[in-house]
Amino acid sequence: MFFLHAWYIERFVREQRESLIGYRFHDAFSVSKNELFLQWLSPELQLVNWRLHWDAGQFFISFPEELNIQARKRLKQFHHLASAELTDCIIHPDERSFELVMDSGQVLLIQCYGPNAKVTLWKSNECQASFHGKAPTLPDWESLRNPKENYSAQVQGFAWYQSLQKLDSDVSLEEWKKRFLTGAIYLHTGTNGFDINPWPYNAQQTFSRISDAWQNFSSTYLKTWHFANEKQRLQEQWNKRLSELHRSLKSAEIKFNKLSNAQNYRHYGDLIMSNLWQIGESLKEVSLDDYISGSQLIIPLKSSLNAQENAERYYQKAKNQNIELGFAEQRLASLKEQVTAAEQAIAGLEKADNWPALKPFMLAEKEKAIQDERSPYHQFHFMGYTILVGKSATDNDQLTLHIAKKDDLWLHARDVAGSHVIIKQRSGQGYPESLIEAAASLAAWFSKRKNESLCPVIYTQKKFIRKRKGMHAGQVVVEKEKVVMVKPESPDQLFGK
Repeated sequence: MFFLHAWYIERFVREQRESLIGYRFHDAFSVSKNELFLQWLSPELQLVNWRLHWDAGQFFISFPEELNIQARKRLKQFHHLASAELTDCIIHPDERSFELVMDSGQVLLIQCYGPNAKVTLWKSNECQASFHGKAPTLPDWESLRNPKENYSAQVQGFAWYQSLQKLDSDVSLEEWKKRFLTGAIYLHTGTNGFDINPWPYNAQQTFSRISDAWQNFSSTYLKTWHFANEKQRLQEQWNKRLSELHRSLKSAEIKFNKLSNAQNYRHYGDLIMSNLWQIGESLKEVSLDDYISGSQLIIPLKSSLNAQENAERYYQKAKNQNIELGFAEQRLASLKEQVTAAEQAIAGLEKADNWPALKPFMLAEKEKAIQDERSPYHQFHFMGYTILVGKSATDNDQLTLHIAKKDDLWLHARDVAGSHVIIKQRSGQGYPESLIEAAASLAAWFSKRKNESLCPVIYTQKKFIRKRKGMHAGQVVVEKEKVVMVKPESPDQLFGK
């Protein structure tokens, strides 16, 4: 980019010699570590404002007519200058720096080195103050003001000169320099990128003063850069979300198919009930004639239960299986809707070419962030139950000790730091095995064991959780716990977005 080329900086210094000599330093202040304002006061008491700012990986100088910045937000800078008068502007030939010389013997050195640009105040080779960048070193004033190197010989290998040669190889170095210093200045905002240079073709605007060109360029460039940057960020976010949704959808389809083709527990119960007379006590399995397939079917039994109790157990399993299948079907439909919505959002973002078109996506993201920030827990729904996951150690205490009820189910990855997980009780209903496993997978995921293949998770009712005095945030005493081994799975893998 040529907008801060050494020759344009030289042109700027020449302009300031004509317009700013005799002005007095009025004030310098910053409003952030990347923004510095310099104010100059004319003999007629007219203020001239300089804004030096570091943004988008670049350094910019602009000249706002008015500054509507509250006094409490201004941090004083370069107070050593007091009300010194500007007596000279010194050019550093072929360098991206220049000096502002004051009648007090002080020198304000402005080095326009892109993101490494800095402003320093010197007097008698002592640095009195600086803004931005590392601690300054004493400049070689003589070599800056009167360089001895043959610049024409050096420049042949510079990338910027080769770029100029591509524009017009018939133009000599001397002619290019003349155009930079005295010719028209052209603003380009086309597909080849933003810049100002002496090349007239396909230019959007023309300027005679470099200060006017910088003023327009910095505003236009930054608006465009920030828009493109925000659009790209949102696109990356939505593309990532779509990829996660596709993975979740694939996982949901596998689970739905697995449940659809799972053992028919109701059929097991019916077979047991129709053969009660031939099923003995304390059996671990029984082989019965299957009236559907016409073959023998081996049915596992719990030896501690009688035949009728085993049948009732399978009827309960069938009920839970149907509930789980119904929610798996709902989740599958929900994920398909979310995939469609994400694809539509990505298409909408692709078409967005201005801030109003981008605003709905930004507001949706902000609302989600505010909603997440308000609550001490993440909330999920599975099989008609609500599952809550603490966000931090302090939030774990809030969730377990103040939000959870005594008969809610509490889960936590065993022997490691992690989130407290609560399954909210449904009146008159227990906790299905598949529900406990899903919540346990969450507890494993939100713990130090999230990258392990299997994780032990303890669970018990909340009424068996206590906190002793002096315990750290998130630490509790657990009684009457049970253990389940599960694979850590993310919320997206379990429930989708």
